Amino acid sequence: MIKVPQMVLFGATGRNSGKTTAACDLIRSLAPLREVWALKVTTADRSEGTVCHRGGEGCGACLFNEPFILAQEDGANPDKDTSRLLAAGAKKSYWLRSDRANLADGFKAFLAMVPEGAAIVSESNTLREFVWPGFFVIVVNNAGPPKPTAQRVIELADLIIESDGIISEDNLAQIRSRATLALAKASFKSPSSLLDQAKGL
Repeated sequence: MIKVPQMVLFGATGRNSGKTTAACDLIRSLAPLREVWALKVTTADRSEGTVCHRGGEGCGACLFNEPFILAQEDGANPDKDTSRLLAAGAKKSYWLRSDRANLADGFKAFLAMVPEGAAIVSESNTLREFVWPGFFVIVVNNAGPPKPTAQRVIELADLIIESDGIISEDNLAQIRSRATLALAKASFKSPSSLLDQAKGL
């Protein structure tokens, strides 16, 4: 387990839960205070072959041959989640695509680029199985059954927020307040020291 006290991690029980909106709201709050780097994670399930786990033909995001792909967002497509995170004020925004077996290595590649003193705002359920962030939020969308990835980590959440797809201003304020407090208490360790912890993971 990699301890990353300067990270706020967002997970969700389903799609269209509002977690990216919440992540953007937090970035807008943090960016005037310190540098923020953003990371969105997509974990491919190789056991399902080329069949999208969301149903249908899928978007092709999970079809890659490399152990992982870490791509920096340039903001060209404003509708992408990573573009939204960048537009909210993140200094840099990345999309990590990986299968579960290589997720830790993909995250370490990202972490190696993050400068000392920067906060990290990330979106992923599965990443919580490998990383211990400073603050972990799960957004519960009651519109459908929860994703297995969320079920595995929901008990680890520091805060659970319910959503019908739109997160209330009161809940956004609660996320801002508690996440900011967690970061204020965190020791912002250098990426090299964090990576030393991760040896053997």
